[in-house]
Amino acid sequence: MVDVIRYLVIKALANKFQQVVILKEYFVDGFSPSDLSARYCIRKDVIRGYITRIHEQIKNKLVIKPLLENVYPLLEKISPVIENVCRCKLCGEVMHCNVVEYHIRYHHRDVVDEYVDSIVEILKKRINEVKGVGGSQ
Repeated sequence: MVDVIRYLVIKALANKFQQVVILKEYFVDGFSPSDLSARYCIRKDVIRGYITRIHEQIKNKLVIKPLLENVYPLLEKISPVIENVCRCKLCGEVMHCNVVEYHIRYHHRDVVDEYVDSIVEILKKRINEVKGVGGSQ
């Protein structure tokens, strides 16, 4: 599960939040790859690739929807560190747009880890609150 959160945090930091939105709309809102393809003008096979990456990391399909429901609002708060010209706001490096996720993953691992740890802690608190409420009934 942490791998999916890390994957989504990197997408948000890389200024590729549209991919996160597509995953949320597929897993949470129930849109089909065809619907999403038409909506975002992206080929269906590309959208299926996004979906497959999530399925590869989380085998239990029942976990994906609640995870995205809870993580999505937190991801929306993340400010991208890559500008539209593929320049990193953290270190100033200008790079080819195809390597921005690699750059974030390996050069700014501490930032990714900080976001991931924060999101995991928030999720743990929410789970404990639900357990506390459910256990007292």
